[in-house]
Amino acid sequence: MKPGSARDWLPSVVLLLFVLGFMVLAAWVYAPFWEEAFRSDDSPVSWLSSALLIAGAMLCLRLCSERALPLKWGLPLALALLALALDEQFMLHEWFKHAFLPGLLHQRAPGGLADLPVLLVGFGGVLLAWAAGRCGFPRSTTGLLRAAVGVGLLAIWVDLGSPPVWLAFLEEGCEVLAEALFLSALLQLRQ
Repeated sequence: MKPGSARDWLPSVVLLLFVLGFMVLAAWVYAPFWEEAFRSDDSPVSWLSSALLIAGAMLCLRLCSERALPLKWGLPLALALLALALDEQFMLHEWFKHAFLPGLLHQRAPGGLADLPVLLVGFGGVLLAWAAGRCGFPRSTTGLLRAAVGVGLLAIWVDLGSPPVWLAFLEEGCEVLAEALFLSALLQLRQ
């Protein structure tokens, strides 16, 4: 098969369909209170987010061992994904925002400082999309990475901005979709 064939896209398509199906099933199981399936705290979609981040970290390490991803990119990326998985599961940035900073400052933390961990993730995503274009990755990988960063930035806006109420409920879903697109990009590197 030549590069870019349908068979090369099969793992990415299956992953994206599974993630979308998982979110639809979670919403259906929780109906009529479907938004509970997407709440950041102890929800099925939050669990899926952690699982995708851990899978992404392991895939980065595998790609490094296969020399499909340079070690200088793959190792820091794997560590960052593992840190994000821990944050997702144990709500570390919420602790930073609501307990650590106010205790350290003896007052409510200023918004910009309190949101620093989330803003750093956004900055890292933009940096990753820029680097992907300069590393000579295949166009399919670069396109999926840029889509992942775009959806991830939407999730950050939903988290920190003032989105419509219906969209605010889907913040975790946006995060999961961004993670699935990112994992799909890594799967394209394996081709």
